[in-house]
Amino acid sequence: MIAFDKSALPEQTQRVVLSPAEAKGLDFHSVCVLNGGALVRRVVDERAAGPAQALNKRLAIDQLRVALSRPGERLLWLDIAPDAGTVKEVSRLLRPAGESYLPPITVEALRTCLAEEELDVEERVQRCQRDARQFTAVKPDLAWSRAQQAVALLGFAGDGGGVTDPAAREAAYMTLAEVCFQLGFRKQNLSPELGRPDLYEEAATAALGARKFRLANAIRAIGAIPPGHGAERLNMIAAAIQHVAEAHEQLPSWLIVEIEPHARFWLEELDRNLDAGDNPILAQKILPPFFDALRMPDAQVRKERLAERALQILMKNRRYTQALTILERLPTARPKLMAECYEELGELRKAAAIYLEIEDREKALSCYRSIPDFAAALRLVQQLENHPARAPLEWLQELDSLLGRRPENFNRAMTAPEKKLLAAMLERGLGVQRKKPTAKKAVAKASSPDKPPQRPRGPRKSPRRGMQDSEQDEAWLYVPARGIHCAGEGPFGVR
Repeated sequence: MIAFDKSALPEQTQRVVLSPAEAKGLDFHSVCVLNGGALVRRVVDERAAGPAQALNKRLAIDQLRVALSRPGERLLWLDIAPDAGTVKEVSRLLRPAGESYLPPITVEALRTCLAEEELDVEERVQRCQRDARQFTAVKPDLAWSRAQQAVALLGFAGDGGGVTDPAAREAAYMTLAEVCFQLGFRKQNLSPELGRPDLYEEAATAALGARKFRLANAIRAIGAIPPGHGAERLNMIAAAIQHVAEAHEQLPSWLIVEIEPHARFWLEELDRNLDAGDNPILAQKILPPFFDALRMPDAQVRKERLAERALQILMKNRRYTQALTILERLPTARPKLMAECYEELGELRKAAAIYLEIEDREKALSCYRSIPDFAAALRLVQQLENHPARAPLEWLQELDSLLGRRPENFNRAMTAPEKKLLAAMLERGLGVQRKKPTAKKAVAKASSPDKPPQRPRGPRKSPRRGMQDSEQDEAWLYVPARGIHCAGEGPFGVR
């Protein structure tokens, strides 16, 4: 064992511990470096400046170089009660080639690993996986450490000493993903000695190691859901639901079991905000695949209820085009609602055709008459008994037939009074009654013998706008009323 500060150790321990100076020039099979994290922090400390600090850094580097070069096969690095920053820097220093960092393990996991050295690699990997799953709920530090050991024992895929079986490698990575995700999702914090790792990110990285790319995206999206309430949380929940649905084929059973209770609360939050903006359309797009991905027993009932609610919201807000999009994707046809949407959008022929399919002749007749399609309306009204529009439509048919037999020289042969009579006949057929113009009564004013008759004056100018009296009477049809106003507008006018 090599310690950089032997004076801090008990006296009986100092006799079996070497300093870097004492170990210089010696070689050992295994070496345990004690509390080397303080020197690593001294080396990477960017705040240290000046000649004295530079000399201290150089001395620390020399001591670390001596200690790390002593073992021939195995190096054990032991820090007592380190902080997260120290663990991070030591992990970066000791990381294998091609890795971002070397994860630490607990003392208990180290002892178990040393006791299993005589076993073959496959057996050790399986034991690590079994312990990791067994201790997740009771000893999270040990479970995390054993899961990390299982992956570390795999070695590189192309290395002759590593595990080459693809199934075994995938199982080890998925065990690490499972343990990290469960610890993160259950909010079980690891000890500071393990460096406070980002459990969701480690789970996603392990899923990538197992070549489960969509699963990694789903894990990251779930980990990004913030606590509390608000629009940001709703957006993150929707994103997580979408990623989970996209990873349907790669979802392991442990993730489904883990998130299902929380997923019901996510769905309730989204349901409370379903009527806002485009949420009905977005929910209809991402939620049904999510129900299938979680294998919910009431998935079909949820789909039907969601579609019904979304349709109600869209039609209430007169968003008939979006409602039609949902109706066209439903497994069960809803022709009546589709016809109503087409009717509101002005596509009356499509609406009438659907009404005829569901044998709603009254609605179909109303659509044909609104187009207007006289021939289709007449054919349909003749199929309805005692319909009030039958007689007028048949009369129109007779009139149309009569007008079709109009002589070619009609306009030249008819006189103006006869054309006026024809116009009156048509107006009478339509029920139009014109009011006869009333003659203006002239009031004669008696002239006084004492006063000469006044000369007629021209139109008097208006003192306010310079208009004539007759023009002013026509222009001021609306007079501002005092004390009456419309919200957001000027004074409300009354006639």
